Amino acid sequence: MKDKVLMYQLMKLIILILLLISENTFACIPSVTTKPTLSFIVEPVFLKEIDSNSQRARVKAILHLSASGKVLKISHLEVEPANLPKEPILRAIRHAKFIPGMMNERRIEVEDYEFVWEFELNKKLSINLD
Repeated sequence: MKDKVLMYQLMKLIILILLLISENTFACIPSVTTKPTLSFIVEPVFLKEIDSNSQRARVKAILHLSASGKVLKISHLEVEPANLPKEPILRAIRHAKFIPGMMNERRIEVEDYEFVWEFELNKKLSINLD
C-alpha cells in the first residue's frame, strides 16, 4: 500500500512538472506574426532592346527588409528570362516599399524574405526626332 501511495505522488509530481514546462514553452511563442507585403514598386526600364520571346518576366530574390519597410539587402537573384539585364531589376527592388512585418503589434526587421515578382516586359520605345 505504501508503494502505491508513493507511486501516486511521484506521478502527480511528474505531471505537474510537465504542465509547468508546457506552459512556459507556450508563453514564449509570439502572438500573431504577419509577413511583409509589397506596397509599391516601379517596373524596370530596359534601355537596350530585349532579346526575348517572353512577354512576362519573373524575379525571385531573398531580401533583408528594415522595420520601416525599406530594402536593406538583396541576395540570390533569379531572373526569367535569364538574358534580361539585372541592373534595372535590382534598382527597382532597391527602391520598392513594403508594409513591414509585424510581431506583437510592433514592426519588425525581416531577414530572408522570399520575394517573387512578375511583370510585363515592355519593349523599348523608339522615338525619332527628325
